[in-house]
Amino acid sequence: MHELSLIRSVLNLILERSVTDHFERVNRVCLGVGELSNVEVEALVFCFGVAKRGSLAHDAALVVKSIPGKAWCQTCQNIVHIAVRSDACPSCGGWGLSVTGGDRINVIEIEVE
Repeated sequence: MHELSLIRSVLNLILERSVTDHFERVNRVCLGVGELSNVEVEALVFCFGVAKRGSLAHDAALVVKSIPGKAWCQTCQNIVHIAVRSDACPSCGGWGLSVTGGDRINVIEIEVE
């Protein structure tokens, strides 16, 4: 389950920022999860609930925002929405797509005290 390692990385990032930005508590963590990131949101939420125990984020809420998958089509030269990497271009049916977005997980916002 790579969601646990992703959440641990997020919590490590929060810990590092707490030292430089001088905060002691996290109230909310907002993550952007790309449609093409191969992350199971339910597993991510579960892992956050487990991994945050004993951390600065022990009482924090997790907000997950879905980021649409985007790709550039070599055939029609359009940027299009795709839900799966193996999708054909919805505009022209071409297969020469290069992913341009929605393939990552990002920390969007951390609400702290």
